[in-house]
Amino acid sequence: MANFPASPLPVCLNSLLLLLQLTMLGSVQFDVIGSTKPILALVGEDAELPCHLEPKVNAEFMEVRWSRSSTLKIVHLYKKGEDQFGEQMEEYRGRTTLLRDAIAVGSVALKIHNISISDGGEYRCCFRESSFSDDVDLILQVAASFFPRASPSTVALSVILFMLVLLIAGGLYLLRKLQREKGKRGAFSCELHIPTGGGGQADWMRSRGERGKSDPRVSSSLGKMPSHHFSPFPPNHKCLLSFSLGRIHIWLGQFSNMVRCWRTGSGSLDH
Repeated sequence: MANFPASPLPVCLNSLLLLLQLTMLGSVQFDVIGSTKPILALVGEDAELPCHLEPKVNAEFMEVRWSRSSTLKIVHLYKKGEDQFGEQMEEYRGRTTLLRDAIAVGSVALKIHNISISDGGEYRCCFRESSFSDDVDLILQVAASFFPRASPSTVALSVILFMLVLLIAGGLYLLRKLQREKGKRGAFSCELHIPTGGGGQADWMRSRGERGKSDPRVSSSLGKMPSHHFSPFPPNHKCLLSFSLGRIHIWLGQFSNMVRCWRTGSGSLDH
């Protein structure tokens, strides 16, 4: 009976499986981690986009690729231990730096210099080791600067002018408030009540005025009263009122003790 040689196929399969296992053992598995919150930057300033590996493994000889998420065009490429600028987008030439002080523990950051509005958007950080790779997207938000490209002297002058405007506005407000308070304190009313007694008549004289001014508008009305009680004032007699230094002065001869005065809307002052 003839003997057939053993088929070499199982030997080849075993070798292939062994090679595949060795390759998998030599390949490092990792996750790329980045900020989940938007990174804020002002126009004209620099921005840093960090990402790192978990677990912390040496990425010095890995490929680190930064690109725009929407187009996958290269913003910055690190490969074979060096920065590669041949495929970099034109608008980022001379404006990017890969910060790799901690690359031995799998941590890097892309620094973009002189940020412009067009730099805002999503960026993708990708690490590649042999046939394995992982990536993460980060969002850069760009806001206009309050003093775009302004010199320090211009900024200082603008701040000084702003403070002066605030001081002037505050001074005018306080001045108007004091004037209103002064007007309120200066307003007053007075009335002269001279009872005739015995169920007779009682005449009232009233006056309103302002602080520091005499008011001769109230004339004597005592002529109505019986002559045996009071001697009437002359027809041209005036009730003179003035208000100064918080006191009301009134000249009514012998009847000054029958005067009642008060500030308008503020209750009685003197009796």
